[in-house]
Amino acid sequence: MDPEFLKSHPVAYIPTYEGGGLVAGAGPAGASGSDAPVDAKGGQDLKEKLQSLGYLRQDTANSHNNRGMLLMGKGKYDEAIGEFEQAIKASEDLGIARLNIARAHYKKKEYDEAVATLALHQKLHPRSKEAENLLGNIAMDQGRMPEAEEHFKKALEYEPNFTDARNSLGILYDRLGRQEEALREFQRVVEVDREYAEAYNNIGVIRKKQGRLDEAIAVFKQAIAADPEFAGSYSNLALVYEGKGDLGAAEEQFKNALKRDSQNVAVRTNFGGLLYMKGRFEQARQELEKAVAQDPTYASARNNLGAVYGRLGRREDEIAAYRKAASLDPNYADVHHNLGLALLKGGDAAEGEAELRRALAIDPRYAPAYVNLARFLLDRGRGQEGADLLGQGAREIPGDPQIQEMLGEALWTMGVKDRALAALERSLALKPDQPDVRRRVEQIRAGDGAAPGSPP
Repeated sequence: MDPEFLKSHPVAYIPTYEGGGLVAGAGPAGASGSDAPVDAKGGQDLKEKLQSLGYLRQDTANSHNNRGMLLMGKGKYDEAIGEFEQAIKASEDLGIARLNIARAHYKKKEYDEAVATLALHQKLHPRSKEAENLLGNIAMDQGRMPEAEEHFKKALEYEPNFTDARNSLGILYDRLGRQEEALREFQRVVEVDREYAEAYNNIGVIRKKQGRLDEAIAVFKQAIAADPEFAGSYSNLALVYEGKGDLGAAEEQFKNALKRDSQNVAVRTNFGGLLYMKGRFEQARQELEKAVAQDPTYASARNNLGAVYGRLGRREDEIAAYRKAASLDPNYADVHHNLGLALLKGGDAAEGEAELRRALAIDPRYAPAYVNLARFLLDRGRGQEGADLLGQGAREIPGDPQIQEMLGEALWTMGVKDRALAALERSLALKPDQPDVRRRVEQIRAGDGAAPGSPP
């Protein structure tokens, strides 16, 4: 503080409530209203009353449950479960503690244990909307979407304004591609609770998927206004800025997210990805290695870390990171694609090709795998295979100009002039600013020379 300010505003003190006994009327007991100190017996009576209410005791059901919640917030799930179990022992009717045990198991992805705990909870509380919501989320995580929808709707049958279940139902509909239904659910959430930041955030995510980026930014800012401590909104806002090419604004928002939730592995992983895009590979490595240390089971962090290792020239570490990510999530198309490319660069053609094909088997609309696998085939003189693959890609992703351009070049090389011209014209229609493609189209139209593979 400014010394001059302190001179004119000296520190003042009030009578302590700690050393000289509680002041009557100041504490929860609300004694006589006299200004006289409470005598020894009165102080003991007050202390016993506070203990009976659970304010001062350390072994009450509520105190154990509250400590468990703090531990769960720090990611210390096993310790949290221990506290919740102590809460149940202290009060057999404390249903919230058993629910929290199930939540901790859910966070650990111990789904069977979570379901068993919820079954016991439902015996004591048969119309538990919280249990139905959690069962729905477990089913959704495991891909049992119809069952998840039943649980969420049952929770809403018990309480139509139960915002957590309605938000969960919106997430389910979004995952099923039913975006308009998802938006309706999220809108109903914020109509009930104007400060439900996650619902605003989820609306923003859908607007981002729809390409309505300015609307997404506005909704993410609404989410931040509703709850400035909700890290997810900052992270998603950062991803929109990243998509718009404003990497500086994206970095600022990722830092805002991590300031509020330094243990959020997904945010740290995305931040590492941004640093990779900015060419700051050593910083990206540090962030992604932190993410892996925080959650060794998070496949995306290992996938991104593999890409960073590749740029740092650490080829063995790169391949090891991709293999670990693929073992954690076998249906992760991007990691199979990246592993395939790394193997091809290392000279392992057979396994590299197999990994690229696996990526397409997982996601037939994964454009980079078509491009890189086709390039591999064409470079090795397997022109017909490459053209067939690119034709499949053009059917699956008709709006991708690069696939259309590669298909046109492959067909031109094979001497299939009309189809080549059609593919190249489609590429130009999708992306007009391609001078090389335009020159090729003009060359074909003018009949200026035969294609390399044309018959004499």
